[in-house]
Amino acid sequence: RFFVYSVSEREHVIMDREDRRENEVTVLTSHLLNPKFNLAEWYSQKVSELRGLDPQKVRKWRRKELGTKMPMETPLAARVEQLL
Repeated sequence: RFFVYSVSEREHVIMDREDRRENEVTVLTSHLLNPKFNLAEWYSQKVSELRGLDPQKVRKWRRKELGTKMPMETPLAARVEQLL
């Protein structure tokens, strides 16, 4: 579903092939290399902001529905690692 590619030494782009309402989202490569960086949470917040949603309300809803943290699943993490 997600396509990740490098656009420079410093940035990667994430594209959601199933939901094309937004343009691609740019993320710093340094974030992707940080093992503590929660890509799923970051991406969710970024897309919510692009849609004009209140970031605090989105965070509150995600905590209520998904718990405090939503871990990135192993297949996605492995694929991002391969692409880097």
